Amino acid sequence: MNVKSAVIALGLTGAVAGAAFAQLDKAGMEVAQGGAPTFAEIDRNRDGNITTTEAAGTWLASSFAAVDTNENGLVDEQEYNEALS
Repeated sequence: MNVKSAVIALGLTGAVAGAAFAQLDKAGMEVAQGGAPTFAEIDRNRDGNITTTEAAGTWLASSFAAVDTNENGLVDEQEYNEALS
């Protein structure tokens, strides 16, 4: 194997390994450490709250009511982080 082939092979190996560690949730968002997308990734309109529409396709969709501890129909960043801790 020549040097050029070795460099290409090494680069492809690194790309494949990186892809194996970058996990996506059902909505196609990269997940944070621990498997959950970050609050900012789910809060697509950046208003500081997550709606049920924004949560669709993520782990939060099936747990929305439990995470929404103040029962206002929205999940704020504090509620989100408490659910992950």
